Amino acid sequence: MKTSPASSFLCAVFLCASGCSDSNTGAATEPPEGGTTDAGSPVTVPDAGVDSGKVVTSSDASMLDGGMGSLACSTRTTLVENVTSAENLFFIDGTERLLVSGDDGVFELTKGASGSASLTKVTPTTSCKFGGMTQIGNVVFANCYDLTDSHVYAAQVADTPEFESIYDLPGVKLANGLTSDADGHLYIASTFDARILRLTVSGDAIPKVTDETDLGGLPATLAPNGIKSFQGTLYVTSGGEVWTVTPGSDGGADAKRLFAQPDYFDDLFVSDTTIYVANFGGGAVRAYGLDGSAQGATPSKLLANPSSVLPAKGRFGLGANDFVVTEKPANRVAVVHACPL
Repeated sequence: MKTSPASSFLCAVFLCASGCSDSNTGAATEPPEGGTTDAGSPVTVPDAGVDSGKVVTSSDASMLDGGMGSLACSTRTTLVENVTSAENLFFIDGTERLLVSGDDGVFELTKGASGSASLTKVTPTTSCKFGGMTQIGNVVFANCYDLTDSHVYAAQVADTPEFESIYDLPGVKLANGLTSDADGHLYIASTFDARILRLTVSGDAIPKVTDETDLGGLPATLAPNGIKSFQGTLYVTSGGEVWTVTPGSDGGADAKRLFAQPDYFDDLFVSDTTIYVANFGGGAVRAYGLDGSAQGATPSKLLANPSSVLPAKGRFGLGANDFVVTEKPANRVAVVHACPL
């Protein structure tokens, strides 16, 4: 099959994030050796000091998910390290429990009495790398890929979730972002072949996939990466663009480009008012209105190639205006502290 220009560009970016070297900490760097712990053997990470970025006097006050604030004068701190190619984040619904995915698996973060964070692996040892996560009912799902095939894993919400593979996606080289809708569908961003897959899952304790549909109507140049379902619409990153995709009951979809900039985006989060984007290429978190209007951004290169972002909203002992961010080539999870106004 002929490789599209979008796929070639995405492949180059993916390979650079996994193994390029650059003296600028805001650029893609080669991940250091090491990894994460086996299940049941958490690694304690000491508290990290404040690592301030370029502080900017801001006039971009906007309604953040925690309240009125500004991203432009944000600083960052390190929450936890040793997550190889940290990729995605997920708060288990209705809790303060935080999961992070990466090349070595999915891990749950916990805090000890001293406030330091620990990692506990909740996936089995496998050769594939973990990406997006989402939840339907009491089940958390995760994508896993090896650049040849992909798989879907699932775990019941429990004291310690235990993921297992429930569905194979042969030929899907990079099942990247993952989201779910109110009707119990999973949506998978298949980055290298311009596809979004919709899976229907059963309500069993360990779910089964009962249907797989390839959404039609997508442009051939689309390289879906991050994906979030919000009020019946999928918000999808592709290169430096964000698209809206409205699935139809017949398997088709209406795709529209919402906004674009000359950069590279990774995952995103969508709220009632704001789209937060992990600006991988620019080393920043950017905020946009649901109409695509720019609302603000952290200082450029504050972060080392962020791959995902979530508003903390006071969870995990963090502040109301904090954001949790994965820094992929730096193998860590950071906290962005937006300025309250």
